[in-house]
Amino acid sequence: RAELREFCRLALPEYMIPAAFVALPEFPLDPNGKVHRAALPAPSWEGEAAEYVPPRTPVETALAGIWSEVLGVDAPGVHDDFFDLGGHSLLATKVLSVLRQRMEADLPVRVIFEHPTIAELAPAVEQAARTGSSAIPRRPAGTPAPLTYNQAGLWFTDRLAPDTAEYVIPMALRIGGPLQHEALRVAIEAVTHRHEALRARIVEQDGVPVQVVDPAGAFELPVVPVGDVEEFLAEHARRPIDLATGP
Repeated sequence: RAELREFCRLALPEYMIPAAFVALPEFPLDPNGKVHRAALPAPSWEGEAAEYVPPRTPVETALAGIWSEVLGVDAPGVHDDFFDLGGHSLLATKVLSVLRQRMEADLPVRVIFEHPTIAELAPAVEQAARTGSSAIPRRPAGTPAPLTYNQAGLWFTDRLAPDTAEYVIPMALRIGGPLQHEALRVAIEAVTHRHEALRARIVEQDGVPVQVVDPAGAFELPVVPVGDVEEFLAEHARRPIDLATGP
């Protein structure tokens, strides 16, 4: 089974590797000559486990408990294969999620495919737990930030062809029924307070473009007469984006 799984890994993505293999002399067929899936025998997990060896370290004990919860098996041994016990890619993802929560060990799913036993997986878990996954520090308010790749491209294009509305994507929405102007204004204002990207501008500091975020403030929602709506929308659709000034 291990050799079959390794062979499949050469040609299939991890989520398509079978969790179990059943040898059959031939496939059962229905009257139409197609595989009769209902007649296929269910995989048996009996005899799949290796000779039982209990956990020997705290990490192996923790892994055995997690495997027992996720796989629904009693007292898995440290040499039992995760996939021979009924595991698959989705359950592997669940195991890693529990590891991340309980042991602060952040591992990619391929680790379980490469180390499918508790004995093999434990050192990788210990290493990940020691390394830890440090949180990304929050940028102090008011300090400039470097541009993303897309922002840098937009800034460069703006320098080549300033005062263009090429990147403006106008959109008009029709709302049916009575409109509570103040409620809509407050809702949009809350969104701008929540997302700094809506308050960001691109300016140059010492010849280097950076993005700065303006403090959250009041949002003004203009009201125009019905007869002037089309002209108002057309004017805003043609208005270039000033990256330094912002909206």
